[in-house]
Amino acid sequence: MHWREALDLAVARTGHERYRALCDDAHPDHEAWRLTVLALAGEPVPAGFPPAAAMATNLARSLWDWATSGFAMASGPEADRRRTICRACDRFQADSGRCLACGCSTAAKTVIRVEHCPIGKW
Repeated sequence: MHWREALDLAVARTGHERYRALCDDAHPDHEAWRLTVLALAGEPVPAGFPPAAAMATNLARSLWDWATSGFAMASGPEADRRRTICRACDRFQADSGRCLACGCSTAAKTVIRVEHCPIGKW
């Protein structure tokens, strides 16, 4: 399936039109988002983490969002819920504790209140 077909399916399934802008050629992380919509559409995606530049961008954006939130942390039950979802996901790499969709450490990502799953699971 082409990523454009997957995009239509992902938008239909999630109701999130923002995926269209994220997959556009003008978006700096469009390749990573195209892999994300393929996963949302149920297509197999290549194993491995996103490119280093995409992971650096994800990290910078996450740190900025966290700082501007006043370093807000998720509640214990919310962090536990997020971790449970991550561990059950096919994009979770258990040996590194990282997400293959964004490259983030799920131990860190799940406790930051303003963070979200890159494929929309939490």
